[in-house]
Amino acid sequence: MTGVITNWAELGRRDVMRLVGAGVFVAGLGGAVVSRAQEGGTLTVALEKIGNPVYAPGLLDTVAKDVATGTFAEGLLRRGEGGALEPMLAESYEVSPDGRTLTFHLRKGIMFHDGAEFTSADVKYTLDTLVVPDSLNFDAGFWRRAVESVETPDAYTAVLHL
Repeated sequence: MTGVITNWAELGRRDVMRLVGAGVFVAGLGGAVVSRAQEGGTLTVALEKIGNPVYAPGLLDTVAKDVATGTFAEGLLRRGEGGALEPMLAESYEVSPDGRTLTFHLRKGIMFHDGAEFTSADVKYTLDTLVVPDSLNFDAGFWRRAVESVETPDAYTAVLHL
C-alpha cells in the first residue's frame, strides 16, 4: 500500500474521524453486539439507489449504505460526549509516539449473529478488503493512502501501520 500519511498536522477533522472512527468498517460488518438485542420487529431502510445489497466493507459504495450499516454494526471506537474517543469493540488502544502505528486491544466475548467470535482476524480482513484495487467502497482511496499494513499478533490485538 502506498501514500502513507507523513504530516499528521495536515489531516482534516474528517480524515481523523474516518481513520480512528473506522468502526463501521473495522467491525467486520457482521452485526457484532455486546449484549443480546431484542428479537423481532422490522427495520426498514431507504437508500438513494438500487444496487449491491451486500453490506461488506469493500462494497459500501454510498454514504447512505455506510449510515445504514451503522444501525447494525459497531466500530472499534466511537465519538462520545464532547467528541472524546470511547471504546466500543476495542477495550483500549495506543498510538505510537510517531503517530504511525495504532494498536487496538479488542474486547473478548463479542459474538457475530452467526455465533462466531469477533477477533483481530476480522479487523484485518475488513481493512484488507478496503484497500484492494477493485474495492467499491466510497472511501477506498482514503484507506489506500492511510493504511500501510495490518498485523494480528494474537486473536485480540490488531496493529495498524499507517
